[in-house]
Amino acid sequence: MRSTDDPGGHRRAKATHARAAKTHERAAELHEFSANLHEEHAVEMRDFGHPGNVERAQHIADRERELAEKERVLADEQRRKADEEPDPRTG
Repeated sequence: MRSTDDPGGHRRAKATHARAAKTHERAAELHEFSANLHEEHAVEMRDFGHPGNVERAQHIADRERELAEKERVLADEQRRKADEEPDPRTG
């Protein structure tokens, strides 16, 4: 059922998209936090002379940053969907 078929559906759909946007934004923050931890780990491993671990930790940090960016894109899409949700009262 589309939200235009249900007068309260518009508000529910808009709220659902807004919650999804917040969830994706929080996921992006967590990925960024993880990336920072892995970079710190890479520095510690370099200081202790473990080059293989440095490369692995940096690779994970880079991947976490990619995931953070994807989550931000998803958050933006959800915000856009919330903004574009049709209001049945105005058509």
